[in-house]
Amino acid sequence: MLQKAQMIDLSVPFNGNRSVFVARSCIDSDNDRLTEIIGCCEVIEERIAISQEQKSPRVRPIIENLAVKEEYRRQGVGKALLEACEQNVQTWIPFHDDIFAQVEDGNLKAKEFFMDNNFKVVYSDDDCKKDDLEGLAFSQTTITKFMLRKVLDS
Repeated sequence: MLQKAQMIDLSVPFNGNRSVFVARSCIDSDNDRLTEIIGCCEVIEERIAISQEQKSPRVRPIIENLAVKEEYRRQGVGKALLEACEQNVQTWIPFHDDIFAQVEDGNLKAKEFFMDNNFKVVYSDDDCKKDDLEGLAFSQTTITKFMLRKVLDS
């Protein structure tokens, strides 16, 4: 059971806004002595269309690479990482009133996680490319991804 964790913002220079968050567990709560990384994610500005028909996508924040170590799941780490992204985005210039996430079809736990945190499916894209690094040859496969959106509280 997670007793205490610390969130670290590892924002790095980027052409636009970008923040990386790392969650670390604490074993010695009296001294806040840190042990292992238990989760991470990043939020970055990318050109995103909110529908498949939209001709000119605009720059919007999207959460990427959200991961929590298996033994720390369902203990609030993912939610804390998500909230850190949302709070950080609201300090960015230009101002953003929504945030996005993209989830592969078949990753039901991730889709459910975002929907439990007030994200709504905007559309699905059945023409996304995924790098296949199995074996010796590099190839790409076509997959379906869901684009999810959450309107941020102002």
